[in-house]
Amino acid sequence: MRKRFINGLHIAIIGVLIHSSGCETIDQNRKTTLASPDLTAEENINRATISEKNKDLAKALYFYKAAADIYAKKKKETQANISRISEKMNQAENHINTAISYINQGKCNKARKMIDNAFEIRNDHPKSNELKRKIHYCKQQPVPPKPTPPPPYRTKCKFLKGKEYKHIVKKGDELGALCKRIYGRTGHFKLVHAIVEYNRINPNDLKRGQRIRFPVIQCKNNTYYPIFPPVPPEITPPVITTPTLTPDDTEETYKHDHYNQGVEYFDKGLFAEAKYEFDLVIQKDADYLDVMQKMEEATLGGMIKNGGFLFDKAQYDEAIHVFQEVKSLQRDNGIAIEYLHKAYFEKAKKWYEKQKLSQTLSTFEKCFSYRCPTCMQYKKLEKNEILSKIALSLEKKSKSNINKDILQQQQKALKLLKKLKPNDQAINNRLAETQKLLYLARS
Repeated sequence: MRKRFINGLHIAIIGVLIHSSGCETIDQNRKTTLASPDLTAEENINRATISEKNKDLAKALYFYKAAADIYAKKKKETQANISRISEKMNQAENHINTAISYINQGKCNKARKMIDNAFEIRNDHPKSNELKRKIHYCKQQPVPPKPTPPPPYRTKCKFLKGKEYKHIVKKGDELGALCKRIYGRTGHFKLVHAIVEYNRINPNDLKRGQRIRFPVIQCKNNTYYPIFPPVPPEITPPVITTPTLTPDDTEETYKHDHYNQGVEYFDKGLFAEAKYEFDLVIQKDADYLDVMQKMEEATLGGMIKNGGFLFDKAQYDEAIHVFQEVKSLQRDNGIAIEYLHKAYFEKAKKWYEKQKLSQTLSTFEKCFSYRCPTCMQYKKLEKNEILSKIALSLEKKSKSNINKDILQQQQKALKLLKKLKPNDQAINNRLAETQKLLYLARS
C-alpha cells in the first residue's frame, strides 16, 4: 500500500509539471500570434485590418504599431492608420463618457443611443459590461407632456358696425368677467368665443398691456351692444331755489346763511347737498372762511359714501375704482385704505371659489399692500384658512412634480401667511425649504 501511494504521488507531480510547461508554451504561442519578429509587416497589417473590421481597435492598433517597428518603409502608411484608429478610440470614449453622464441624470433613452454609437465604433471597450449592467437598472425620468395648442374657436355670431370698446388688459383680468362687465351677460360662451375669434387671441393667456376690442355682436337674434364699464352712480343734488335778495339783505348774510346750511348738511352726511351749498358761497367769495376745505371734504365724503354703497352691494371692482380715486385725492385717507383692503379680500375669495389660485394670490398681494391698524384684523381667521389651504395644495403638487411656477406660487402663499403670523416658526421653516427648492429648480 505504501508503494502504491508513493507511485501515485510521483505521477501527480509529473502531471503538474507537464501542465505548467504546457501553459507556458500556450502563452508563448499566444504572444507570437499577436506580433513577433517572425511575422512580416504585411502580415501584421493584414491582421490589423481584420481586427479593425471586427471592431477590435486595441488589437488593430497593436498590429499597426508592430508593423511600423518591423518595416521602416511602411512607416508612413502605418502611422496614418495608427492616428485614424486612435481618433476612433477617442470618439468611442467620448460617447461612453456622455452615456455615463446621461445615466447619472436619469436620461436612459439618450444613454442607450450613445452606447449604441460607441459599440458601432468599438466592441472591445473595457467598460462595456459595466455599462450594460447600468443601463439595465436605469430608470427613465418622466418627461413632462408638451402643452397642446388651444382648438380654433368658431362661432355663428355676426359682428355689426358700430362703436367698439377698447380695453387694455390689467393683472387679474379674465375674458368671461370682461364680457359680463361690457355686455351685461354672465360670461356667455358664445360671446367669449366671438371675442376670441374677433381679436384672434388665446383666452387662457392674456398678457398685461394687451389691447382687446369689443364690437357690437349679434348671436341668435339677440344684439349685444358694447357699453362702457359702469360708473358709480352720482347722487343728484336737490333742486333748491336760490333766495331772492331783498334790499335789507346783504351779501355777507347770504354767504353766512348758505355756509351754515352746508355745514348742517355735512354733519348729517348729506354730502351732495352740502357741496351744492358750498358752491353757492364759492361763486360769491372763494376766500370766505374755510369754504374750499369744506368743499373738498364734502366731495371726498360723497365719494366715500358712494364707494361704501357699492361695497355693500358686492360691486367690488367699482368700489375699488372709487376708493382709489379718493386715495389719489387724499393719500392718507384711512377709510379708503380700509375699504380697499376689504374689497380686494372679497375679490380674492371669489377667485378662490373658482379655484383660480394664481389670481387669488395676486389679489391677496394687492389686499395686503393696504395696511392699517384695523385692516389685518378683518376676517383674519378666514384669510389664514384660505392661504393655508392654498399652500398645502401647492406643496402636494410640488412634491409630485418639481415645477418652477408652482414653487413661486407656493413661496408667495407662504410669504402672505407670514404676514398674518410673523412669529410662527413652522411657516418660516416651510418658506426656507421652498426657497431652497426654487433655487435648485432655477439653477
